[in-house]
Amino acid sequence: MGKQTFGGDDDEEAAEEIQKKLKLSKFELGPDYNIRDLFWKILGSYAATKTPGIDLNKVKSQRIALVKAALSVIESKGSHFYGLSPQFVARYTLMMVFDGEWEDAFMKFLEDARESKIKAWEYVVQAMRHLLKTEYKQKTKEYLKIALRNSEAYPYALFYLPKLKDKELVNELRKEVSIFARGDIDRNQLNAIESIALLKEDEEVKRILLSLLNHWDVKIRRKVAGIIKDMKLDREDYELLKRRMEAEPDEEIKRILKRKVAGWKRK
Repeated sequence: MGKQTFGGDDDEEAAEEIQKKLKLSKFELGPDYNIRDLFWKILGSYAATKTPGIDLNKVKSQRIALVKAALSVIESKGSHFYGLSPQFVARYTLMMVFDGEWEDAFMKFLEDARESKIKAWEYVVQAMRHLLKTEYKQKTKEYLKIALRNSEAYPYALFYLPKLKDKELVNELRKEVSIFARGDIDRNQLNAIESIALLKEDEEVKRILLSLLNHWDVKIRRKVAGIIKDMKLDREDYELLKRRMEAEPDEEIKRILKRKVAGWKRK
């Protein structure tokens, strides 16, 4: 496998290397072009110029096929033939989606990468982390919010949020994420809880987490107990933990709460 670059100080050097390897003449399209030809033409342009090189409005009808082509390339690791590592394919694909204003293609890309057998979602996480530090920051936030408000796409948005480890992002999405933390089920709720835990010093978030110690699902209570053990609490909070500890049927959670309460009593 070729050398991979994960963003940061090496980005400019990596981009220069990519431009040397890419031969844009490969992507000149004829009348019988297929979707991969189009895909590589666009990505080749992003690698060389940071622009799509074509009017994305004219290929809007191909937007879902283009993100599917991106995932296929990432999964096959075929991008190295063109001098692009999978994380750059993911990055330029997201840039294409944002520049084209293709909300549904964004959600499809998140979904398919999440379901990929080779964990293609890891490259999407790397790409979004990078774009959150660029001029695409606002678009990334906007599209994640749109996905969170979509009844079919929100589980995928919730999957990515905690992995991005971005407090500012979660704070902007806290209204949506808090709703899922309190009211969804299973993995979606766990991902939402893990996301808002990035803001655990916030008083409102602390109240949400403490209230979840009464949740019926032991997995949720265990998750929250693991977060609370490292939180700063006041006297009222410790009194609540003491009461919850006495009522808690799960021994693992009871031990965590007992240690937390014992630490408070020693102060």
